Order: sequence, then structure tokens, then C-alpha cells
Amino acid sequence: LTTAGTGFVLQEGPKILAGAGSPNGVVVAPKGSLFLATNGSGVGDRAYINRDGNTDWTALTTAS
Repeated sequence: LTTAGTGFVLQEGPKILAGAGSPNGVVVAPKGSLFLATNGSGVGDRAYINRDGNTDWTALTTAS
């Protein structure tokens, strides 16, 4: 585990990132990376997982 700019890089490359808003189409990260939205307020806009190793993210459903 190492720090990398706006998050952490796990040994195999995925990152744990945080920021405001949805990362979809905006944030580039390795496939399997997690993004935590600092301003998320609903069960579908607080956490995302990267699907393609680029800017394609899927929202994860979280508990209310």
C-alpha cells in the first residue's frame, strides 16, 4: 500500500480515491479502483468502482 496523489495505490494497481461528484467520464483510474464521493447524499452516489481502467465507473449501492 502506497500513497498516490489523491488516494492510495494497492499493490496490484487499483486505487482508493475521493472527491466531489461522480467520477464517471472524468476520473481515470485502474480497473477495480474505488472512488468515495465526499458530497454524496444518497444510496447511489457515495461510492463507485472502476469498470474499464479508464473513466467508466459504476455506482455502488450503499446503506442509507
